[in-house]
Amino acid sequence: MALATAPTFAKYPEPGSVKTRMVPPLTPEQAAAPRRLTSMIVCEQLARHDRIVPVLMGTPDNRLSDFARLVGHTLKEYRSREHGAPGRRLTNATVGAFEGGAQRVILFGADSPTLSEAMITKAVDQLDASDAVLGPCRDGGYYLLAMRRPIVALFDRIDWGGRDVSQQTVDRADEAGIKVAVLEEWYDLDRLDDLPRAANDLAAMSPAEGTAAAGNLALLWRLTKEH
Repeated sequence: MALATAPTFAKYPEPGSVKTRMVPPLTPEQAAAPRRLTSMIVCEQLARHDRIVPVLMGTPDNRLSDFARLVGHTLKEYRSREHGAPGRRLTNATVGAFEGGAQRVILFGADSPTLSEAMITKAVDQLDASDAVLGPCRDGGYYLLAMRRPIVALFDRIDWGGRDVSQQTVDRADEAGIKVAVLEEWYDLDRLDDLPRAANDLAAMSPAEGTAAAGNLALLWRLTKEH
C-alpha cells in the first residue's frame, strides 16, 4: 500500500495566497479559481486509486479545515505540514508518513490535475525495482516524487522554485547512490497557456477519471477564452 500526500507543497488557494505566473494577465481572484479546481481533481483522482491511501497536506496550518471542505469526502485522512523551508517541510512530511506506517510514499502536487490513472499506477509499480521514482515537469520541477523508504538527500540543496529542481533531485540521488526511475515528462498549471491543454486533456479522460473535471471544465475554458 502506498501513502500519497495530495496536495503537497501548495498554499490554500485563495486570492493572493498562491504565487503563479498567471498573474498577470489573470487577476488574483481568477488565478485562485483554477488552483481550487486542480486541488479537487487531484484529490479525487487519488482517492479512486485502489493502491493509494491519500493524505491531504497544506499550508498555512490554520486553513487545513478549509482545504478539507474544498476537496470534500475524497480523502481518508488530513494531516498538517510542518513549517520551515520547502525542503525541510517535505523531509518532515515524508519521514512522518513512514513513521506513521506507510510502506511507500508518493508526493503529488496540487497543480498537475491531468495525470492519468495509468501514469499514477506506473509510478507505484516502478518502486518495485527502484529506490525512488521522479516525474519531471517541463518547467524543471516535478509532478510527483515516490520513495519506498525515507531518502532525505532528495530534498537537500535544491533551488526550490527554479528550473533545475528535477535535475538537482536526480543529482542528489546519484551522489547518494540511490536508484531513481525517471518517468515521462509532463506539465503542471503554472502559466495561462497551460489552461487550454489541461482543459483538452481533462475532457479526454474516461468518465471514471474525469468525474470532478466534468463539472468544472467551463471554468478553464472561460479563463482561456477571456485571455
